[in-house]
Amino acid sequence: MNRISVTIIVASLLLLSCSKKYKIKTDYATQESSWQFTRGNIGASGSKSGEKFSGEFKLLWEQNSNDKPAGPLTIYHNALVYPGTKKRIKFYDVESGKYLGLLKSKGVAQTGLIMSDSIALFALRPKRNWLYAIDMIRQNKLYRTAVKDAASGSIIVNDRLILSCGDGRLIAVVPEDGSEAWAFQTD
Repeated sequence: MNRISVTIIVASLLLLSCSKKYKIKTDYATQESSWQFTRGNIGASGSKSGEKFSGEFKLLWEQNSNDKPAGPLTIYHNALVYPGTKKRIKFYDVESGKYLGLLKSKGVAQTGLIMSDSIALFALRPKRNWLYAIDMIRQNKLYRTAVKDAASGSIIVNDRLILSCGDGRLIAVVPEDGSEAWAFQTD
């Protein structure tokens, strides 16, 4: 082997060792999140009773990223989910900022990442126009289904993933199999 071949092999091994897949344990997927989030109305906002906000924030941690955010940041249990423009969805520990791993996507995750039990759901930017479902325990793709230019900020309501699309449709998708539960054409 010549010197260039050895250099290429060593560089490839170094790049491969830097990526760590994010995987969750089976029992972890069934635990309720300890992080506060809205539960649908003001009376059930998830905020701790009796606590008052002082108006001051303190920086817990910060991370440098080599890509820009492509969709909304979300929190799944104790992981901050960061969808980047370089076709990577990164996971960070919300308490310490420790890098937990990544999920490689076939395109830019425009909707951010939404979790339903252990299923990660995200839709890719136009030209790709796919909604992907990944089993985060087994690290395999469950399905992909066509969606037209899904807007960022998809949500799950009553076990349905609600997506707003660029063609004026509002769709509800069943997270387990990708089937369309209902659709509404807006004006």
